[in-house]
Order: sequence, then structure tokens, then C-alpha cells
Amino acid sequence: MLHQRRAGHRGLEFRDVATVDVARCLRSLLGLNPEEPTPEEVVARNGSPLPLNVAGVDVGPWIAWCLAGLPLFAGQLPPLGEAKATAYRLLTAVAVVRTRGNLSDAACLLGRSRKSIREYLRAFGIYEWAEGLRSNRRPR
Repeated sequence: MLHQRRAGHRGLEFRDVATVDVARCLRSLLGLNPEEPTPEEVVARNGSPLPLNVAGVDVGPWIAWCLAGLPLFAGQLPPLGEAKATAYRLLTAVAVVRTRGNLSDAACLLGRSRKSIREYLRAFGIYEWAEGLRSNRRPR
């Protein structure tokens, strides 16, 4: 299912992921028939097959994405704004981790300004966390 591809710099872990195996494992973990895709899975493909393998998945953010998304699917579907805010929060945090707290570099990764990244971090209540990453990094 997961094959180590390479360890990235700064502690990032990249893996090749077999999508069919991940789907089977998730279905099994959740008590569903591992061999039978759910109707939502079929619709999500939108008529296109999923790639058999996805190369170079940064596994930390992928796991975080899965966990951050769980509350969005408890009960009724969330408003689209809430789902969007969850995506912004996670992607902003991942960019800050990848750049070890360098907000200019994180902004560049996301195609945003440094000011907007600071505003996102403050709005999400994680600005101090990002500052902690920055103060703990070693000189380049």
C-alpha cells in the first residue's frame, strides 16, 4: 500500500501510495465491504479512474488532511465555508511547517502574500505556533 520513496529534507516523508489499497483499508477499517466502493467514491471519480499509484505523497500532511476532514462529515454536511476554512487552515499550516516558519516562503508556496499568511494564522489561532517554529529553526 505505502512504499517508501524518499525521505525529504527537514524531516518530510514522501511515499508512493496505491489508491486501491488505501480505499480497501479504509473501507475495512470502517466495517464496510473492502471490495465494494461506496456510491460517494464512484461519484468522486467523476467518470475518471483514480490513478493506481500516486507518487511522492507527503504523508504527514495527507494524514493531517484525513484527520482534519473527519469532523466535516459527522452528521449533516457542513456549510461550504466551513470546509473551505478547514482546507485553508491545513494548507497554511503545512506550508509553514515545510518552510520551518518562514512566512515569506510559505506565502510563496501558496501564491499568497506574507500579510495574508499572517492574517490566516491569526484567524486560525495558530500564529504563536508558527512563530515557535520560526524561533526554533537553525540558520541556513
